[in-house]
Amino acid sequence: MSVSTSGKYLAICERHTRAQCTIYDIGVRKLKKIIPDQDQEVDYKTKEFLSVCFSPKNDKQNLFTFCGDPDWTILLWRWDELKILNKISLNYVDTGLAG
Repeated sequence: MSVSTSGKYLAICERHTRAQCTIYDIGVRKLKKIIPDQDQEVDYKTKEFLSVCFSPKNDKQNLFTFCGDPDWTILLWRWDELKILNKISLNYVDTGLAG
């Protein structure tokens, strides 16, 4: 969950058949967007976003999401247009050493 720096928006990550993030306009208590759109093709397989953060410079448009297993990527969204602008792979390899 994340609140934008302006305090206007709230983003909540949800586990689903594919990861999604719901964005609300706090001031009017209204759903603003769900990313990705239900019919949108996506370039990830994870069923959950582990973290979300609004861009401090442009919270009206940009949002970062951290994808869990099996992708382990950070996605930069232009959430007002439901577009993925950039994808950063973290190249996570499970070595089995984690407790």
